[in-house]
Order: sequence, then C-alpha cells, then structure tokens
Amino acid sequence: MSSRPRLSPVNRQIASLIRKSRGDQDMSLREFGKAIGVSRQTVNNWERGVSLPLTEILFKIKWITTDEWARQLAMDCLSLRFPDQLINRNNHSTEPVN
Repeated sequence: MSSRPRLSPVNRQIASLIRKSRGDQDMSLREFGKAIGVSRQTVNNWERGVSLPLTEILFKIKWITTDEWARQLAMDCLSLRFPDQLINRNNHSTEPVN
C-alpha cells in the first residue's frame, strides 16, 4: 500500500482556494471546469493537490474571464506560486520584488 505524498504548503493553499472558490459558486466539478476551460478531472486533481494549475492557465483565467471570482482565484493562486514576485498586469509576466 503506497502512501499519498505530503503536499507542500503552497499546494495545500492552492487546492483549498480552488475548492473554496468552487464551493462559493455552488458549482460541480464539471461546471467549474467548463467555466475556466479545463476538464472536471483537472479541477479534481487541483483540489486534491495532485497537480497545480499551470501559470498560463491562471493568466488565462485572470485576463479572459468575465467572472470576478475566477479572476480573484487566479490572482490568489499566482501570488502563492510566485510569492517574491509581482504579477505584471500589462504583459502577463512576473517580476522580482525589489
């Protein structure tokens, strides 16, 4: 019997943010995935901390969606992924914080 690997604090926080955001919107895995352009299995993996959203997906969510909750979720996840960097709102990149 293999044990599940321990999640890093960042993975746990991102998983929790995604789970909370989906719950706050009262959406199924399928509905949430469709809203942000991924499969329900992908959302499930994110919520369990098995994988994390790619930076490109977070930027897509942040800049393409019209849903404020999804934009806020993306920014929160990006801030956790890049704690020592500012998210550049103009060119969708990260910059070191001085």
